[in-house]
Amino acid sequence: MHTDTTVHQLTLHVQTYLLGTLYSILRAVLIISLIAGGDFALRHPVEGAEDDRRDAPAVMAALSPALNYQDSVIGIASSGRTPWVLGGIEYAKSLGCYTAGIACTSPSRLRLDGNCAVVVEAVMGPEVVTGSTRMKAGTATKLVSWSFGVRLL
Repeated sequence: MHTDTTVHQLTLHVQTYLLGTLYSILRAVLIISLIAGGDFALRHPVEGAEDDRRDAPAVMAALSPALNYQDSVIGIASSGRTPWVLGGIEYAKSLGCYTAGIACTSPSRLRLDGNCAVVVEAVMGPEVVTGSTRMKAGTATKLVSWSFGVRLL
């Protein structure tokens, strides 16, 4: 299982969307969360779901109300290169959405691909447990995403 699964997030806020393995969509006061692998993946491992770059655009295309140029999408990927997140950001940008990214590496693919207007790269250094992103990187992405949420509300 890809170790970034639990920390990738995408949230949409006041017509703003954050994107990652976990998507949170906030319109006005409504927040909807989506995760690679679907709701089932919140409680059970879903192998490889975050590695499918085409899945996030499909999930986002099915949103109601539909994403449009008035929305913002923020992709969160600890590795900065999770295909599901990158695919969602690319799709959102193609719709004219404002896009941003949060990563724990620098330079990240989120920055290098050029699909994000803004990228926050919270480089935390190596994890205590090699290969895990649930400690330092998980905490960093949560703090940065919460900061976005607080600021947008």
